[in-house]
Amino acid sequence: KGESQEAAVIRQGNYVEKIEPGVDYKDRLPRIPPLPPAESVSRMRLIAGFRIEQVAAEPMVCDPVDIAFDERGRMFVAEMTTYAQARETLTGRVSVLEDLDNDGRFDKSAVFVDRLAFPSGVFCFDGGAFVASSPDLLYCKDTDGDGKADIREVVFTGFDFSNPSQCPNSLRW
Repeated sequence: KGESQEAAVIRQGNYVEKIEPGVDYKDRLPRIPPLPPAESVSRMRLIAGFRIEQVAAEPMVCDPVDIAFDERGRMFVAEMTTYAQARETLTGRVSVLEDLDNDGRFDKSAVFVDRLAFPSGVFCFDGGAFVASSPDLLYCKDTDGDGKADIREVVFTGFDFSNPSQCPNSLRW
């Protein structure tokens, strides 16, 4: 107790913050309670002339981290349910959602490919989808029409997976 502790200094660009040891910062980081999806949408601030609508929510999707649309208007959702768990749990997945009645809201959700570790990105291509699932970039495709990927090929491998926050993501051309 007799030793003095120095404050830590965080520098990021022009931002500098001094962190004092023993100081309780909880008042600076208030907890925000979760809201029902409709109420969450109503609290979003948009630029004039834009609107936002909910098209899917739980239980149709769980822990989404990326989405992509295919040529048929289906939405592929990378669901990282494995975040902050052991990589070996393999509970991540990509689900595909469909709007069956063309009302702008997705009605059907099915698992396209599962048993993934850290599925952090999805990109539709040629009737299938590239999926970032560290350490691999996979190409998954349904060839028999049952809605589940029966092709699951490693296209590239070698991504680091020691930190799920740093996995490859946002697959875009």
